[in-house]
Amino acid sequence: MKRDGQMLLPGPRIDDGLTLTTIGSVHSAAVARVEEAIPKVDDVDAVITDRAGIVLFATYADCIPIILWDPMAKVAGLVHAGWRGTAAGVARAAATFMADEFGCRSVRAGIGPGICARCYEVGPEVAAQFDQRFLAQGDGDRALLNLAAANRSQLESAGVRAVYDIGICTKENYLFPSHRRFPDGTRFGAIVAMR
Repeated sequence: MKRDGQMLLPGPRIDDGLTLTTIGSVHSAAVARVEEAIPKVDDVDAVITDRAGIVLFATYADCIPIILWDPMAKVAGLVHAGWRGTAAGVARAAATFMADEFGCRSVRAGIGPGICARCYEVGPEVAAQFDQRFLAQGDGDRALLNLAAANRSQLESAGVRAVYDIGICTKENYLFPSHRRFPDGTRFGAIVAMR
């Protein structure tokens, strides 16, 4: 397979031989449309597709996975929302992209496991980038940031009416890796695909 004149090697494969198309995760609000299975989409934190058989994949530790789905338009997306991407508006950008590029009007969103507001203590430089409604007082000049609520708000402001939050904290739940709990580079993955 070629992209931009370069030969691409096959990406990781799953049991039925499909290639995983991996998000580059650069902590931004950049969104990409995926029309063919490629190993990696660099420089984005959200990927959207309307093609059956394309398998979208991203890894997480404390960042928030967001799965988007429009059953009417048959469009799916996957978002990687850390604090930088959330501050940049990645969830809103992905939902807006679905509406603008695919005509989606019935988007549903699922917010997966990520660090919760009780555990995500940030400094004043990070807290200053968020509305006060997503912050609580931490120790000293630190604040507790609610990433899930900030992303829910972005999704709702982009017209997503059905937002489901699994409510599992990666730092509190040992089933999931957490950079804050144990910074060893371990990640869990989220996969989105349509048949």
